[in-house]
Amino acid sequence: MQVERDTETEQVVVTIPALGIGDYGRDPERALQRLHKMAAFHLESLALEGKEPPGEPVEGEGLFVRVRAAAYAA
Repeated sequence: MQVERDTETEQVVVTIPALGIGDYGRDPERALQRLHKMAAFHLESLALEGKEPPGEPVEGEGLFVRVRAAAYAA
């Protein structure tokens, strides 16, 4: 996950490069709330299509978000 501040809008931008998704908010908490909803939707959509979510190795320190998504059989 990457967290940045947009210098033009002053919005906080958070992205999950492995999923190719991102969102924004006026502060980190709001941006993460929005991204959490988007990630859950994205993962549920992948499950409905019978696709595995992409993975990244977890190494070192960082900010991690856990998303619960319903499991679907293809």
